[in-house]
Amino acid sequence: MNQITLDWQNYQFFPYEKKLGLEEVKSISKNKKIFNKDNHLIINDSSNFNSYDKLTYFSKISYKNKIFDTIQAKLENTRNGNILNKKQFTRYSVHGLHDYKGKFNPQIVKSLINILQVNKKNSVLDPYCGSGTALIECTHQGIASTGFDINPLAVYITNSKQKALSISAKSIKNTGEKIIEQYKIEKSKKHKALTEREVYLKKWFPENTFNDIESLFNAIKLKGKNHGDIFYCIGSNLLRDYSLQEPADLRIRKRKSPFPKTSFSEKFKSSLELFYNSLHSSQNIIGKIKHNNRAHEFDTRYDLSKLKKIKPISKFDCVITSPPYATALPYIDTQRLSLVWLDLIKPSKINSSESLLIGSRESSATTKIILSNNMIKNTNSIPNKIWKFCLELNNAISPSDGFRRMAVPYLLYRYFSDMGKSFKNISSMVEPNCPFAMIVGNNQTTLGGKLFNIDTSSLLISVAKSNGWKLDRKIPLETYQRYGLHHQNAVKVENLIIFRQNE
Repeated sequence: MNQITLDWQNYQFFPYEKKLGLEEVKSISKNKKIFNKDNHLIINDSSNFNSYDKLTYFSKISYKNKIFDTIQAKLENTRNGNILNKKQFTRYSVHGLHDYKGKFNPQIVKSLINILQVNKKNSVLDPYCGSGTALIECTHQGIASTGFDINPLAVYITNSKQKALSISAKSIKNTGEKIIEQYKIEKSKKHKALTEREVYLKKWFPENTFNDIESLFNAIKLKGKNHGDIFYCIGSNLLRDYSLQEPADLRIRKRKSPFPKTSFSEKFKSSLELFYNSLHSSQNIIGKIKHNNRAHEFDTRYDLSKLKKIKPISKFDCVITSPPYATALPYIDTQRLSLVWLDLIKPSKINSSESLLIGSRESSATTKIILSNNMIKNTNSIPNKIWKFCLELNNAISPSDGFRRMAVPYLLYRYFSDMGKSFKNISSMVEPNCPFAMIVGNNQTTLGGKLFNIDTSSLLISVAKSNGWKLDRKIPLETYQRYGLHHQNAVKVENLIIFRQNE
C-alpha cells in the first residue's frame, strides 16, 4: 500500500496544536491507520492525496518519492523571506492589515475547516466575526462565508480585507503611490477642526499629527479609487501609536510613553509597503480570488426579519466563531479613534454604542437597576446553575469592591442572557445537524476578597443546550492566548467547543 508522510511545521508547538493537527489528519484520512515517527506522521492512504495539501500544522507531504510543500507552509514562509523563524506566523496574506484586540489566530480557523470537513459546496457563518479571520480563511479555500458583527469597525476591517483578496497587489501598489503623492499636496494645507468629528480628533492628537491624519484622509478620498477602504485601514491601524492616549492601554489614559521617532507619514508608507509585499506573496501562492464573502452589521440577538436582506439564500452549513468575552474587552472605547477618524461613529455616540455590545461592561444607572432586578428574579430564564452562580457572586460583594467589580454579577447575567438569544436565533439560520465550533476563554474576578473562576466554557455549554444545540466535543487549548488579548482577568486556558444543532 502507498504511504503518505507528513512533516510537522518547523516551529515550536503548543500541545493543543499537535492535537488539532492530528484531528485534521483523522478527518481527511477517514481514520485510516496513522503512525507517529520522529517529527512526522505516516498514513496508509493514497486515495485522498490532494486533500492533505490543505493541512494546517504540517509543512511537507512525501508521496511516491516526491516531496511537496503544503499551501499553509508556503503562506507562512512569506514572512520577509525568512523561512527559518521558529515562531508561528499569523499575519500572512491580508491578516495583518489591521490589528484587532482579541482575535483568534488563522491557523485555528483553517484547522477547524479541515476537522469539520467544510468544502466549496458549503457555506460558513461567523456570527461574531471581529476582523474577519474566519471569513478570510474560507475565502482562501473558495468557501462561501458570511460574517455578522455589531461593531462597525469590525465590519469595515473585514470587508476591506475581503476586497484586498480580490484585487491584484500591483493595483494596490499603484493606487498607494498616487495616494502618497496626493498626501504631500494635502500636507501643505491647514486643516481646520470644524465638524464634530474633527473637533474630537484634534483633542486626541498633537497639532502636526492631526494635520497628518487629515491630510491622509483627504488624499485617500481623492485618489483611493474604489478600494480606498484598504488604505484607510492601514492609516487607522497607526492612530493609537501617534495619539495622546497611552497606546498599550485598552482604556482612555493620558499618554506617558514617548511618541514614535518615525513620522506618521513615513510609518504609513512603510506599512503600505509591508501590506503590499504580504498580499503579493500570498497571491503568488493562491492567486487573486473572486468571491462574494462579506461581513454585515447585524445583531444576532434581535430581529431576524433583517436577515433576508443580508442573506436571501439557503441556510448555513457550518458555524465557526469566537464569541465576545464577558465583561472583558471595551471594543468601542478601545477603537474609538479609528471609529471616529473613519467616520463610522459620532463622538457623542461612543458610550451608548459600547453598552449595546454583547459582553459590554458599560451600563447607565437606570440600566443597572433593571439588570439587577432581572438577575434577582431570573426574568430572562437563563439555566438555573448560571443564575445561581450570578447570585453567588452578587452575595459575595463587599463595600470594599469598586463599582466595576460590583457590576460583575448582573453584567454576567446580561451576557449569558444575550448569548442565549443569539444561540437560539443562530439555530434557525443553519441546516439540521450543523456543526457550530467556537473558541471560548474563561476568566476570573475577585469579590469580597475571594477569587472566583468564571468557567465561561461550561456555562455557555449550558446556555447552548437550552437554545437548540447539543455538545459534540470539548477540546482544551492549553496555554493558548489569542492575539492582542492582555486584559487583567485573562486566563490562559481556552476551549474549543463543537456543538451540533438538535435535529
